[in-house]
Amino acid sequence: MALASTCRRLLLLVLPALGAAVRGAPAPPRADEGDRVVLKSGRELVGRYEGERDRRLYFLDDEIGRVAVARRNVRAILRAGEEPGLFAPILLEADPAPPPRSWVRFDPPGGGRPGHLLTGISRLFEPRTRTTLFLVGAVHIGEPAYYARLQDVLDSCDLVLVEGVGGGGGGEAAGADELASMDAVTRLQIALKDALGLQFQKDGLDYSHPSWRNADVDLASFSRRMKDEGVALPTESPLFRALMRFVVGAFDLSRAGEDPAMRRMLRRQAASAIATADTLFAGGLRKLGSVLVDWRNDAALRVLDEELAAGRKGRWIALFYGAAHLPDLAAKVAERGFEHQRCGWLAAWTVE
Repeated sequence: MALASTCRRLLLLVLPALGAAVRGAPAPPRADEGDRVVLKSGRELVGRYEGERDRRLYFLDDEIGRVAVARRNVRAILRAGEEPGLFAPILLEADPAPPPRSWVRFDPPGGGRPGHLLTGISRLFEPRTRTTLFLVGAVHIGEPAYYARLQDVLDSCDLVLVEGVGGGGGGEAAGADELASMDAVTRLQIALKDALGLQFQKDGLDYSHPSWRNADVDLASFSRRMKDEGVALPTESPLFRALMRFVVGAFDLSRAGEDPAMRRMLRRQAASAIATADTLFAGGLRKLGSVLVDWRNDAALRVLDEELAAGRKGRWIALFYGAAHLPDLAAKVAERGFEHQRCGWLAAWTVE
């Protein structure tokens, strides 16, 4: 029973594994100064923010009138009378609070309010290259509003280094065993997505941006590394296959959709399990975590190092990975001279 319980938790945990004080800048706009939109070019629009539609921002500028701006050209939106917050287009003072120990947490419902599964975003700064780095954690199935907000965050950056085994190209072709293993994970994700009434990350985000660069390993290298280390995904065990048959059968979308109480229970259980990912990979599953997390993080950081060496100074860069990767990434970018400034949180799921 203990082994089965651990594997059930691992099925869920593998998925995440694959105002502000300012320095040298003016205070946020007063209510009588109007809203401001700061573009990536450095230009500022001053006037009234009117809203967004179809990834375009509509703004009534005091000088040039009504304009529509593609969201990917916007650095930040500063509303009148509000603090700039995590995405202020200025250098932030370091927060006296330490960085989080985990970038995924579950706040359960209580007191008549809903709960949430949340993922963290940390802002860091490297003085030598004047690079602002966002460590953006994610879960791979979530509510559409969660991915819409993540898209806004990532669109504000000049470069996004993104997770995705096999997505970088240039590696070895995947073999039949590797494809079968990943197909099993995909089928599990589909079962969970449907049962929980959620959306795939890749369906909720636009990966077509030219400023997005894959920063992961190729599938064949990943499989070879797993074999060299003597570890395996749970998809390769007979117990997983038995649990997979149970999950696909029990968590059918039509059944969960007909029973709201069942869906609420499943969301709560899944959110609680995902929020323990960091502790499992740091504990009994440390050897598996060294490949799923640490080794792939090193590949991502090699891409970051290339960009820091070759790119222009002063860029905003996002390192966009599953939330379970962020504790190790945060420690390693700190060794590279990045100073933690502060952290914010996004709600991935609502749990009633």
